[in-house]
Amino acid sequence: MIHTSDLQIIVSGYSRISQALYNFLIEKSLSVTKFDTTVKSNSTIKADLIFIFCSDNEEEKVNMLRSLKPYLKKDGIITVNLDSVNLHDLQDATQLEVLGLNLSFPKQKSLFMEIISTKTNSNDQIDFLTEFGSKVLEKDPYMVKNGISARAFMLAAMTREAFYLVSNGYASVESVDRACRNDAGYYMPFTGNYLYMDLMGTVAYAFVMKDLNPELSNCSELPSWFVDKVSAGKTGMRATVGLYSYEEGDFEKWEDVLEDFSGEINALIEKNIQHYERRLNHE
Repeated sequence: MIHTSDLQIIVSGYSRISQALYNFLIEKSLSVTKFDTTVKSNSTIKADLIFIFCSDNEEEKVNMLRSLKPYLKKDGIITVNLDSVNLHDLQDATQLEVLGLNLSFPKQKSLFMEIISTKTNSNDQIDFLTEFGSKVLEKDPYMVKNGISARAFMLAAMTREAFYLVSNGYASVESVDRACRNDAGYYMPFTGNYLYMDLMGTVAYAFVMKDLNPELSNCSELPSWFVDKVSAGKTGMRATVGLYSYEEGDFEKWEDVLEDFSGEINALIEKNIQHYERRLNHE
């Protein structure tokens, strides 16, 4: 059982998620320090938990892990967000039993929490982080093994196919977005891929995927039209232009919309969570 009053926690990084996590833990009245590794710290704190959120750059992650290593208790847990970087590489470079941890934003209203491990990580640390995520962070944690992010791989595969459809003239950017929103957007919060196949009947997927699999994109490079947009500074809402055009203030408006929507989706998931619990009892 977790005794939060005894925990010393460090949150490090400059992302919105690190700030949101720090604010959330403060609201929970936990002992948490916001640590800036770009400034030499004289702190003598020894942390039970260290959370790092930074860009998806292996060298930056390694440097931050090394900088924070002196502030970790002997049996403490240190985590870092992962997308394309493999956890094995970070463990080899730092000689730390670091765990991967991905959260989403808005922090308080999303159940998403991905814990990434390798054979190096102890079950005790994994179990503690899972319980901390469930009981303290109010998440629905899931585990991924062998050092990679399942979330990142699945999203990358969907994005690669979306690029392929637009690049080859099958659909527009707007049509791809509508296809995702008006079909998968309805069932994904409720079921996920595998439960949805059971719900629809697995035989249909067996036949469809047999013919469709060879047609799916295996492109290893980003399309030139997308690279050109990024190079031209068309980087999304903050820049007022990306794949769509925006006006000043739209970014802040969409953040409010996303926070409200996330809360409503979370309420729907909580309302129907008993269906998952019944299913799990029969496994």
